[in-house]
Amino acid sequence: MHKNIFRLLAFGLLLMALQSCNSSYLTQNTTPALTNSFSDEAQQQLERDIINAQLSLQKPSISYEVDNPIDTNHAKIANKLEKNTFISYLDITVSNILREADSYLGTPYRFGGTTRRGIDCSAFMQKIFEVEGIDLPRISKNQAKLGIPIPKEHLQKGDLIFFSTTSSRRITHVGIVHSINENEINFIHASSSQGVIISSLDHEYWAKRFRTARRIENFVTPQLVLNSSIKNEVVN
Repeated sequence: MHKNIFRLLAFGLLLMALQSCNSSYLTQNTTPALTNSFSDEAQQQLERDIINAQLSLQKPSISYEVDNPIDTNHAKIANKLEKNTFISYLDITVSNILREADSYLGTPYRFGGTTRRGIDCSAFMQKIFEVEGIDLPRISKNQAKLGIPIPKEHLQKGDLIFFSTTSSRRITHVGIVHSINENEINFIHASSSQGVIISSLDHEYWAKRFRTARRIENFVTPQLVLNSSIKNEVVN
């Protein structure tokens, strides 16, 4: 009986000793692994790498060609921008006018007419210029008094061209240069015999009756000038 009790006590003490050793071993070997797995220096380096990566995405590198130095003269830059913007705006104006003119192709001619049911040459010019807010006189001879006189050899798209179709030399007809292909000048107009058509200025009939030409630049209204000024201010 006493021997059995003694054996149980001895066995209990042995279990307690084993548990104590095991706990001590786990505590001494696992805690340092958790606390020292990442040093302060390594953590700081990682943070620096992350910041540098973000900056490289925000500020891509830009290299300038040595052969093309940047012009820092503000006056020159502003002058170039103004000229380029105005030329661009003028080109758009001419394109819009000619696009409107094309929409009239096939419209019948009617003396004194001002609509798509029938229109004469000077009213045709009035209508197509209206799309850009440009007001022209009603009569072709008065339209010929406006703008910049242009020699025939210097004609461009959008120039107004005037003719005398009677025995006198007075202006009686008007058209607008539509295209220039290999020195052949084509113009769109309201012909009294065929309505709105495109004709060649090289045709014998029109070549003999050509009198003068005027450039669109001096037909601009205050609104057109204002539009160009606004565009220049935005660009500058």
